[in-house]
Amino acid sequence: MRTKSNTKTPKTPSREGSTDPLEKMGLTTPVALAFHLPIRYEDETKLWSIDEACALGFQGPIQTQGRVIRSQVVYRPRRQLLVTIEDDTEVLNLRWLNFYPSQQKQMAVGVHVRVRGDIRDGYFGPEMVHPTVRVVSPDAPLPKSLTPVYSVVAGVSQAKIRKAVLNALKDSRLEECLAETIPKNALSPAAQSVMQW
Repeated sequence: MRTKSNTKTPKTPSREGSTDPLEKMGLTTPVALAFHLPIRYEDETKLWSIDEACALGFQGPIQTQGRVIRSQVVYRPRRQLLVTIEDDTEVLNLRWLNFYPSQQKQMAVGVHVRVRGDIRDGYFGPEMVHPTVRVVSPDAPLPKSLTPVYSVVAGVSQAKIRKAVLNALKDSRLEECLAETIPKNALSPAAQSVMQW
């Protein structure tokens, strides 16, 4: 016959009451952030003209940029944001089926944007559906290394987690954990670009 023990098992700290989304993910220390590895990397180091992007875009995500020449909300059959951008070579349509008013304001006519996504044939020519968009100047520099993409929860943007991870990697307490075991000059140029932080 078993008897009940009066000793209570210690409770693990709950993250449910936390208001910081990074805390909800368990990323509360520099070490936790340093070992929160990306799920993939995206190559944002190359930029194609819209004409080149349309020719190459059916092979996977591609990055191009242009000036917004049209931006409108249409109902076909449901509410959508349709934007057209152009450069010196071609025009490209961008489509959002779900969008916020801030996105609509961001895509004002005359704004220069850099977009990344899959290109497909649309009703009115080549289009990207739900591309990643950044407002940039026409001569904005490209990243020099691959861009990490992390698993996240609601309330944590990729920009926020990238910044948190970069800050954690700069933490002096991690120097011993992340000591250089292979000299950088022994790595290939591609490996060196991935290892930059």
